[in-house]
Amino acid sequence: MHSLITKKEGRLEIQSQVESDFLNRKLSPDFRAREFVCSCCKKEGVRDEVVMRLQFAHDRLPKPNVIIINSGYRCLKHNRSPEVGSDDTSSHPKGYAVDIKCTTSRCRFQLLKALIEAGFTRIGIRINKDRPEKSFIHADCDPDKDPEVIWGY
Repeated sequence: MHSLITKKEGRLEIQSQVESDFLNRKLSPDFRAREFVCSCCKKEGVRDEVVMRLQFAHDRLPKPNVIIINSGYRCLKHNRSPEVGSDDTSSHPKGYAVDIKCTTSRCRFQLLKALIEAGFTRIGIRINKDRPEKSFIHADCDPDKDPEVIWGY
């Protein structure tokens, strides 16, 4: 069996070819499994509905814009971690939510429009003026939560 050695955050990680193939498989024309797995344990849990809605939104964005996932599925341990600081009511561990990189006002407008057209009914917006790279849009379609809401962080 082959191994793949990658550098992540200054350290080398060894990944089996099977794991690499699993993470690189396409979930849709523009999204791969690796974009949605939990960053701490590599577990997968994103719902097909979320991927389909993201693909729909991606197809409506003016080019060269693309959707870059900052965070997809999160296991409960990672979701509770100080790094994330979220609670157990989060839609990420249920596979219904993603956080998408979005650093400019034009990006926010175009992405919000595409996400709403795609059927995402719950949207959160974080704007970090001091560190724009930390700005993102949270999109989810959690059926157990109040729909048609937008909030700020």
